[in-house]
Amino acid sequence: MRNLFIVSILITLSVTHVSKAQEPVLKYSLNADGDLQSAAFSSDGSLIAVVSGTKTDILLFESATGKSISNLTTGRDPSNYVGELNAWPNLMPRPGFMGLQFSPDGRLLAVAAQVTRDLRLWDLKTGKIFTTLSGVKALSSFAFSPDGKILALAMGTQGLKLIDIYNGKLLSGLWHFKNVSAVTEAEFSSDGRTLIVAIGSNQDGSSGFYLVDIASGAIKSSIVSPNHSLTGWINYRHTHVVTLESGRNELKVWDLSSGQLQNTINTGTSKIVDAALSYNAAKVALATKAGTVQVWDVGTSKLLGESQKVTEKSIGVTFSSDSDIALIVGAKSVRVWSISAAKVSAPLDDARGVFDLSPDGQFVITAKNGGGAQVWQIRK
Repeated sequence: MRNLFIVSILITLSVTHVSKAQEPVLKYSLNADGDLQSAAFSSDGSLIAVVSGTKTDILLFESATGKSISNLTTGRDPSNYVGELNAWPNLMPRPGFMGLQFSPDGRLLAVAAQVTRDLRLWDLKTGKIFTTLSGVKALSSFAFSPDGKILALAMGTQGLKLIDIYNGKLLSGLWHFKNVSAVTEAEFSSDGRTLIVAIGSNQDGSSGFYLVDIASGAIKSSIVSPNHSLTGWINYRHTHVVTLESGRNELKVWDLSSGQLQNTINTGTSKIVDAALSYNAAKVALATKAGTVQVWDVGTSKLLGESQKVTEKSIGVTFSSDSDIALIVGAKSVRVWSISAAKVSAPLDDARGVFDLSPDGQFVITAKNGGGAQVWQIRK
């Protein structure tokens, strides 16, 4: 789920196994006017799409070289029509919840236009809009199915909508969510059979996740908590979710294929401000209000490492696809943390915010102070 990234930190870790860590290297900068609004890698990692400043153009770059390829624009949009897909614009973005997303086959680019309240699918072969979904008033997330045929839209109080992309029809009549007043996120499981639906609130006050069978629309299982107190973070392979109830010190890791509880980790702190599951769901990282960062082994509940010194209190964390690499994100800084090497890099020069990670885990896109974007190599 979307969460807070607000300050920079300095960390010293203590872990049992130490290996050599690569220093992050700036690969290139992407020239774009104004502050970076959204950025995304294509599913095969060959392209980067960028929106920045108040211009309406979507800039496409070759990821291997940073060379500009083309601009996508209608030429008729209001200034900054894309905007940031974030209900709280002062918070830093988390990868996977941006206003740009490529389809799995790389044919389409979905763009959430917040100002004009629509979602556009661009055909990258023709450079023209394939279709436009209008009336999207409260979009909080959207996701392609693994086969690229269905688009799921979480639309807050407008609920959940599933659309057949190629015939434009709304898949209706399948979703029987009783007493649900808000849908805040929708993601497909890695096998495409299950829809993971985050329920911001039910009429009874509970919040959490429904696991829904795509074919029938039936709710297979649920992970809920009363009093709007449950926060969850899905790993980017969409296989597991870690949940936290407000005021508790227990992190719970759930298997999304079965809806079964995998493990409960008693962290000893009730002031957790952010958490992240590694891609393989073997590790969970958490950031505390006191300014420390901890990494836990999901299978054994063993603490693998903890920060010894921080310069500021509230922090955010996320993993790359290499489950040994985590990114520590602050309001004006980004650091790369090699867990096994017990090493945190110096702040990346002029970097602010993590906007996307390449599929192979080698590169990260950050905003550049003063405008535009940067692409960093964080491992070989």
